[in-house]
Amino acid sequence: MLLLFSCSKDQAKPKSDLDCMTTAHSFADDIQPILTTNCALSDCHSSAQDDGGFPLNTYEDAVFAAGFPQFLQAIKHESGAEPMPDGEPKLPQEHIDAIECWVLAGTPDD
Repeated sequence: MLLLFSCSKDQAKPKSDLDCMTTAHSFADDIQPILTTNCALSDCHSSAQDDGGFPLNTYEDAVFAAGFPQFLQAIKHESGAEPMPDGEPKLPQEHIDAIECWVLAGTPDD
């Protein structure tokens, strides 16, 4: 009886669990629009001279940023990084999940 209860409990996952196995995220179709709308803005991450310190305009820019643990920490508003977008609420969870899955998949181009 204990084994049966234990197994059924393991199968129940909270709805908020990240599921990167069912959806592939394209940089051009999924990630770049999120970054362009929320990050690569004037005085943020639009150029290396902006306060953000690094641009997020291109695939190469995003791959560079994703190489730092603080990238996801900032987007997820976790400790250890300044929350991004700066001075704004967290991105919608589906955007955060898409970016995290893209990073966990190795930052594929398309």
